Amino acid sequence: MSSFRINLALVKKCPPLLTLKTALETLGRPSDKDYGVMGVSDIIDDKLTFEFFKTREQTMPRVDKQDGSIQTPTVKKDDTFKASIRMAGDSSVGILELYTGSATTMDKVAELFAVLELSDQVPLLEAIELDIMRKVNDVREGAKQFQLVSAKVKQYKDATDGAITGTYTVKFPKDMEAANSISFCQEHADNLESVKVRVKRDELTKAIAVTIRPTAFFTLSAPDADETKALNVCRILAGTMQPRVPRPPEVVQPAV
Repeated sequence: MSSFRINLALVKKCPPLLTLKTALETLGRPSDKDYGVMGVSDIIDDKLTFEFFKTREQTMPRVDKQDGSIQTPTVKKDDTFKASIRMAGDSSVGILELYTGSATTMDKVAELFAVLELSDQVPLLEAIELDIMRKVNDVREGAKQFQLVSAKVKQYKDATDGAITGTYTVKFPKDMEAANSISFCQEHADNLESVKVRVKRDELTKAIAVTIRPTAFFTLSAPDADETKALNVCRILAGTMQPRVPRPPEVVQPAV
């Protein structure tokens, strides 16, 4: 099993992909900036993929070998990001997918868009907010296998142990009935930070693990062969992709 992540957002006032591609290529890798574009793909299947970097400073503790003192020199580190964008139908709204970083990494994409030469049409990112329990029910529906693995709850207070308070991750035993673990999550629905589920669907070769959060940032474990199909599960949960409807069996009329 390999680890994947996908962070989805809407792009309002999104320019045409060809315009965006030209702007990214024009920016390139400037030597006098702390950011730049490493590569831009051709537009394939109405999707533009690109990679960029952002340089940040951090201190690295180091022991002086002569006097034993601890030095904290500042060094620069380049964070790299891979993303893609496609248009949502014929509108001026784009769908952005980011495959690295955390839920807050979308801020880096917003910073990048703000410096591109796009005239006065600066794209605006809008987070996709999710109802965790509703999405748990969505991913459970029609699944061949389903298990709630864990739930992260803020402001948690254990009814039997007063020492267990604050943000707490509850792990559910494999043999626990799904109804019981779901009931626990529903009781704490207002304070859920994330829920991890294991699910097996017809299109997947094996069960995958998906972590669902209040915004469309998903982390998951899946076989390499199922990467695209596993990411599609997340896209459907985010509402940026329609589920595939099985074609009804063909009815053959008897010969007259």
